[in-house]
Amino acid sequence: MRHLFSSKGLSCIQRLALFPSVFIFDFDGTLAPIVSHFDDAKVPVQTARQLMALSRWWPVAVVTGRSVDDAKKRLGFTPDYLFGNHGAQRADQVIDPHLSEGFNTCRKLLLRHLPELVALKVDMEDKGMSLALHYRQCDNPVAVCAWLHELMASTPDEIVVTDGHMVVNILLMHAPDKGDALLTILQDCGATNALVVGDDDNDEAAFVKAPKQAVTVRIGQPAVVSRARFRLHGQYEIGALLAKLIDLRN
Repeated sequence: MRHLFSSKGLSCIQRLALFPSVFIFDFDGTLAPIVSHFDDAKVPVQTARQLMALSRWWPVAVVTGRSVDDAKKRLGFTPDYLFGNHGAQRADQVIDPHLSEGFNTCRKLLLRHLPELVALKVDMEDKGMSLALHYRQCDNPVAVCAWLHELMASTPDEIVVTDGHMVVNILLMHAPDKGDALLTILQDCGATNALVVGDDDNDEAAFVKAPKQAVTVRIGQPAVVSRARFRLHGQYEIGALLAKLIDLRN
């Protein structure tokens, strides 16, 4: 992957202004810095102001693993599109009871192991249409992550377990993902091009389903294997990216 601010990447950014485009961002690790505790995350004030300015001219979307209600209070601006639960939940959409019930086996399993989870400093987050096991506070995160995967290996086949930044995500195999959310957004706003930015494995579905000419960006080190066309070194480069997008209008 080339760096987004290379000559090739900057050229692709410029082309976003030539077509009906939409700008799609993940939340944690993308718009918001990674923090010690997941409940402390929020979009910095300056970033929120840049996003508000950008949304005057182009549709702006946030597609996050958090629930919609949780994400709303952390953004500091109102995007044109907001999808939560890794793309399975659209803003103002109630929790799908069928999807929620699909996690009951996992919920029961985790409740049986609740004393161990508490002792290991694992926080369980039930988002209705997905679950998350946060282990950033653990003393031995590598060992705890392996144990969590081993624990979830006994769950039904329709359960999908993925890794994020110090979190194990538990999803349903047939639930809409971030790629499905991207396609819905493109169809709804009539965009033929897109900027798609994310920082972990759940964003790969959006990179794969994005239009061929889309500017897909994975945040992280070069060693990370991704279907994105470009990369950013870290979340700290988001402000510079938003500034370049705003300059497109000028």
